[in-house]
Amino acid sequence: LDEAQEALAGPDERLTSLRIAVGARAGDLDRVAELYRGALGSWPDEPRWQRGAATVFERMEAWDDLVGVLTPLARREHDDPLLSERLF
Repeated sequence: LDEAQEALAGPDERLTSLRIAVGARAGDLDRVAELYRGALGSWPDEPRWQRGAATVFERMEAWDDLVGVLTPLARREHDDPLLSERLF
């Protein structure tokens, strides 16, 4: 789909996931972070987008973005010791 068709159809999770994988493989963290931000806007309560975004934001040292993703994830998964460790 070209961008105009995609805008009309709305985001597709599989296509977004594929774009993230391609961007990550190419080492384009800025593009991957942008895609994750879009995914979080479209599917804000989906843990897989939150976890993936957290990994990218941490690698980029985008601390404000990281806290914004980890905070709701930690509220939902408060019994995950590894997640709690990342917050502190």
